[in-house]
Amino acid sequence: DIRARFPGIVRSVKVNLGEPVEAGQILAVIEANDSLRNYNVTSPISGVVLQRATNTGDVASNQRLFVIADLSDVWAKFHVFPRDADSVQNGQTVRIHTLDDDASEQGKIDMLFPTADALSQTQIAIIVLDNSTHIWKPGMTIEGDVTVSQKQAAITVRESALQKMEEFGDVVFVQDGQNYEPRPVMLGNKANGIVEIVDGIKAGETYVSEGSFIVKSDILKSTAAHSH
Repeated sequence: DIRARFPGIVRSVKVNLGEPVEAGQILAVIEANDSLRNYNVTSPISGVVLQRATNTGDVASNQRLFVIADLSDVWAKFHVFPRDADSVQNGQTVRIHTLDDDASEQGKIDMLFPTADALSQTQIAIIVLDNSTHIWKPGMTIEGDVTVSQKQAAITVRESALQKMEEFGDVVFVQDGQNYEPRPVMLGNKANGIVEIVDGIKAGETYVSEGSFIVKSDILKSTAAHSH
């Protein structure tokens, strides 16, 4: 928040809303009431003008004239519900992403407030994000996936590779020469679109990771044709 040092008349305003500014840059010129001399109102930091609440000819007293924000770092703010509170701790890894998942970033919980928000009855968790690319916009809605535990899995596949077939249950289509065969699999843990395979696939085998439903459809059509 930037205010006038001395009450007076705003003689000129040098910046507009949304304009980037440098530390020390002149934002406005004010004529002080007591001395009738002009003095400069400058920005104490480099950033962006988020609010401009004055115009030439206005009377400046103790009200806010400008709001300047440095958006090179931003805070991701999350509400932790009571049912999850025991699983969330400072320092845990969080995958932050937009609602449509077109932008994501890894971070760690930097602050976990010990008090509850009066309205939502949730704890507040803060993750500081590097915003040098300006992907994260203050006020946008985001989601966070918290890593509460980790396990080393010997074999994993993408969740998109899984299909269900009536005679096999869960299957993954594994390359067999020029064809793909439905391989029944036993599933383990799932996280972030990755599934652990406990049994059914060996390390190094090639499988269909995308479009597995097309392979399933082709196999079913082929089976139906042979049955006639």
